[in-house]
Amino acid sequence: MSGRISKPKSNTKKDNGRERANLIVTRLLEQQKKLESEEEEAGNKLLELHTQLADLQSQLFTAVNRLARIRKIRNRVKDKSSELFRRGMAELDAEDGILPALDAHER
Repeated sequence: MSGRISKPKSNTKKDNGRERANLIVTRLLEQQKKLESEEEEAGNKLLELHTQLADLQSQLFTAVNRLARIRKIRNRVKDKSSELFRRGMAELDAEDGILPALDAHER
């Protein structure tokens, strides 16, 4: 036997195994924290987009109703204009019918 005292190899291997296991656990915990942070960030972004979508839907609803109201008023004005034109033409036709009778009466 030699005079040197050596460490048993099994303890060194155990220590290396523990160090590797600790390193793996540490990396996994770091990755988990990173993923949790990214998940929270993505959730916040989703909530922000949902809020924007709700606002856009409200604006769209308002714009559609406004357009429908404008078209309805435009159609009423168009109908009224057509009716007034028709009445005016009917009055002119009636006057045209009266004028020859007046001319004949004056002769």
